[in-house]
Amino acid sequence: MIDLRGVIKSYKQGDVTTQALRGVDAHIPKQSFLIVLGPSGSGKSTLLNLMGALDLPTEGTVSVNDAIISEMGSKTRSQFRRKHVGFVFQDYNVLNTLSVKENIELGQYLSKRPMSIDEALRAVGLSGYETRYPYELSGGERQRLSIARAIVKRPDILFCDEPTGSLDETLAKDVLSVIQSLNETYGTTVILITHNEALRHIGSHVMRLKSGHIDSFTKNHEPKSIKDITF
Repeated sequence: MIDLRGVIKSYKQGDVTTQALRGVDAHIPKQSFLIVLGPSGSGKSTLLNLMGALDLPTEGTVSVNDAIISEMGSKTRSQFRRKHVGFVFQDYNVLNTLSVKENIELGQYLSKRPMSIDEALRAVGLSGYETRYPYELSGGERQRLSIARAIVKRPDILFCDEPTGSLDETLAKDVLSVIQSLNETYGTTVILITHNEALRHIGSHVMRLKSGHIDSFTKNHEPKSIKDITF
């Protein structure tokens, strides 16, 4: 599904060059649920940006289903994201001036084979919320709305960057339960970036980053349900 070969990402400011990733090699199987762990500054978000075609590596290749996205121009990468990728971030990124239904329609417009609004709402447990506005929702409900907007276009891969970082444990479990269900029900490949060690138990695979390197990459043969995890 996702292949990384010799991936290096450097940032230059003046005469100073910083390497965020230092030669990453990995294969992430289709329909997997990958948990990416590591401290702040380990390269987690940089890696997500490269796999999600938001940025390009300085060296090396990033490919998804044999399409080498690291060699694509900006327009082609934009088309790739539209067709194949969904994103969920910590800060929700929903529009308060639009209703729940209208927010989800923004994602629906990006796909040639979208889910119905009703299906997306059912998938995240927000049926009956169509006419509400984000300011009328709890933090967990707003995050579930952002997930609905991401999945309504039926992405092959759902990238989640600290999606529960601003939520308490109860709301975080609600959101993670939705993400886990999407992986199991729709076969959506999920890449979830977190610093929460407890979440290593829910993934099918666990990648640990340290100072821009993959410290370990393991398969979890018996993933747990999020309801059985204590933060």
